[in-house]
Amino acid sequence: MSKTRVVACLVVVVVVTWYAISFQHLQLRATQPPAATTTTTTTHTQSYQSYSEEKWKSVMHGRLARVAKLCRQHPQALNRFDLFSVFKSLTVDPAHHLVYCRNAKAGTTAWLSRLLQWAGISFNTTADVHTIADQAFPMVATDRILRELKRSSLTFTVARHPFTRLVSAYRNKIEENYKPERWSEIMRKYRTPINITTEVNNSRPTFREFALFASDEVLRCLGQARPSCLDEVDVHWLPHHDRCAPCNINYDVIAKMETKDEDEAYISHLLGLPLPPPTQQNVASGSLLRFPHQNLFLNAECKKIGALETEKIENITRTSTRLLRPCRFFFLLIRFPVWRLGIGSARLIRLYFGSS
Repeated sequence: MSKTRVVACLVVVVVVTWYAISFQHLQLRATQPPAATTTTTTTHTQSYQSYSEEKWKSVMHGRLARVAKLCRQHPQALNRFDLFSVFKSLTVDPAHHLVYCRNAKAGTTAWLSRLLQWAGISFNTTADVHTIADQAFPMVATDRILRELKRSSLTFTVARHPFTRLVSAYRNKIEENYKPERWSEIMRKYRTPINITTEVNNSRPTFREFALFASDEVLRCLGQARPSCLDEVDVHWLPHHDRCAPCNINYDVIAKMETKDEDEAYISHLLGLPLPPPTQQNVASGSLLRFPHQNLFLNAECKKIGALETEKIENITRTSTRLLRPCRFFFLLIRFPVWRLGIGSARLIRLYFGSS
């Protein structure tokens, strides 16, 4: 590793530590044990025949233990002090004592649809899900959230590989003309070679330009003591640990989009609520929930990034650590295989983040 890269890494750690050191006392980790596992037997559909409750209980224990360890090792850097912003991301179902932290571009629509189904609330299309969920589970007062977090409610959140999530955000936000008024600004700042005559009309940011823009939005907050800084970052690429604060909230389940089927079966068992019958399962996990270019929850699609996107990410990470720096603590907290990023990126991640 070059001396410059080592220095840059140390600077990031020091800045983040300084950023949060005054607010460690706001940690809300509950002292109660995780929600008790119900004895209700859940009948799983054929899609879940490979699910083993004991095996997944062990998997989840490993995930939670790793998060707890990293939270103890980096309390100043990983604790969130602006918890009201975190609470705004929580969906609370008081009837089932269920608290879900929404992480944009990590299956939010699918998980909200599951909460609605568990609550016996119907919906027709994915366009209805967020509106109906907001009505069914309105934001509750802070004191009510604190009570739910301190009681035996089941709390869960969903993570996704940050680079896959970034590709999804690009497809969903750039290719579908999300906030096009910012495109010229992005292209003029990141398009190379830098030239004031660079053509930006009738064009849109490339994946490289978008990825660097999204990363820089997060990086600028590392040196900011303003609580509002992270609030200004678009939630579709705000790091998961900044939005859902796993070091402040004692989650019972940290699911992954890449293991959605098993995680969903495990949560269903903990709640004592059945999974939907096969026809509903196929609708919720398949044709209803689609991005423009891929099925959101087919495991074959979730477990890999397309070859083109992999090459794009590989090219960026080979020449710059800017795409990696905002994800540093996420990669430490939530283990994801690095093989999917290509050999060059995998080596860079090992060098930059270490093997722990």
